[in-house]
Amino acid sequence: MKKARTVLAVFLALGMVFALAACGSTTPSGDKNTESSSTPGSSAPGSSGAGAGNGGSDGPKGPKELGFYDRDYDYTQHKQYRIAYMVSGTGVMFDAFNNAFETWCGRLNMNYGGMWAPAEASNEAFLSGLESYADMGYDGLIVDADPNLCARIAEICAANNILWMMGMAQARDYSQPYSILGQYSVGPLYCPNVGFNNVAVGRELAEGLMRWKEDAYPDVPWEQVGFISINFSMVPQINERTLGSKQVWAEKNPTFGEYNPDPSSPLRNFIIADTASGAFDQQTATNLVTQIMSNPPDPNIKVWLVSAAIYDFAAGAAVVAENMNMVDNVCVTTFGSGASAISLWDAGEPTPIKISLETASPVFAEAIINGLWAMMAGFATPDTLWPEWAVIWDKGDRYQLSSELDPVYQVPKVEIGDDGKPIVLEEHNYASMILPMIWVDPTNYKEFYGWVDLYDLGPDATDEERTYPDFPLGTDINAFVARGTVPADYHEYPKAG
Repeated sequence: MKKARTVLAVFLALGMVFALAACGSTTPSGDKNTESSSTPGSSAPGSSGAGAGNGGSDGPKGPKELGFYDRDYDYTQHKQYRIAYMVSGTGVMFDAFNNAFETWCGRLNMNYGGMWAPAEASNEAFLSGLESYADMGYDGLIVDADPNLCARIAEICAANNILWMMGMAQARDYSQPYSILGQYSVGPLYCPNVGFNNVAVGRELAEGLMRWKEDAYPDVPWEQVGFISINFSMVPQINERTLGSKQVWAEKNPTFGEYNPDPSSPLRNFIIADTASGAFDQQTATNLVTQIMSNPPDPNIKVWLVSAAIYDFAAGAAVVAENMNMVDNVCVTTFGSGASAISLWDAGEPTPIKISLETASPVFAEAIINGLWAMMAGFATPDTLWPEWAVIWDKGDRYQLSSELDPVYQVPKVEIGDDGKPIVLEEHNYASMILPMIWVDPTNYKEFYGWVDLYDLGPDATDEERTYPDFPLGTDINAFVARGTVPADYHEYPKAG
């Protein structure tokens, strides 16, 4: 059955936004530039343990790359693991994830129980449903629920030998925030996760916009360029994208002022349009950008670069550029435009939305499903899945906390040993995999989405199966990147002070 392009678009443009908003707030920023590992099979209180199945030394060998799909592997050699997707509410972004998980489960010979949400939208109803699924003998679960339920979810899954991963968030113990060598953490991880680093996303958005300026207007000095970051400060992780963009702007223009995460700290020609002052919608973005562009901080600004947290904000900024007859002088971008950008570029008309940062949805779903399968089949444990993606200081370790509070964050400090390293009471090695980000524009979008179908379905995909049948099916599986690169600072401790 042909997939609905509009559903996938929402998954990319909205579902991912909230995935990003929930993920990666304590992992390294990726703006710079392993010593420890857990005993295989070890598990934390509340973690899922060593997995079940036939993956031991006497069973069949595993896929070529654990945690990723192997087209040549016979998944029917293993038990038909039973999994489900449990969400606290419904919506098109959850539907899109559900469709992707169903597709992947078919490829991996898994029995997919579908998506479940409680009839009553409450944490109590969700936990009751989770216990019911545990009683039914499910092997694995993918969960998208209130992050504050993670501790209880972990307990229920551990008690019933269920492997689990979060879909659009990180599973953490949010009751135990701390400061480690001056770096804030919302709490230790419960299991591996897949997602994005929001500071790195913000940096990449800024760098892409600035490359566009250099190509389109190389002779315009940076003093005549304005940068607008359309933010939503009520979601801290979305706010991290603005911080990443601000870092890049300060680095590119050292005479404009020093970087400071405080939004009230000025940086020449860098303006934050915070939609928290209104609503999380296109109209609020339009209103804010209109105010900024019609009354700029410098009347000599000739070129505008606009980074938007979601596509609706990007569309709002585009309306302003069109109304002010500045389409050629404005470049708007966001993360995950998906089919919305396709419709603009297919029309062939000039648009301020000139570039878009994307991640292929099959890559996102592949990692979650295949990672869960690898653990259920016994080829990996929560501590050994994707070991290279474990952040040395943020991998689920339980640290010894002091009574001294961090003066900035007002949370307990992690005690440091004589060797200068944090004192670990209970060691883990949970991965925080970052997905690759790819720039798409009117010159390559057809090739990119043709590649998405190739990656998802293979070279023999029919138009009926494809998500993007209007574009030629890709022929080169290496045309775009399907794996992220581990940041160097994943294996470095924060620099104290």
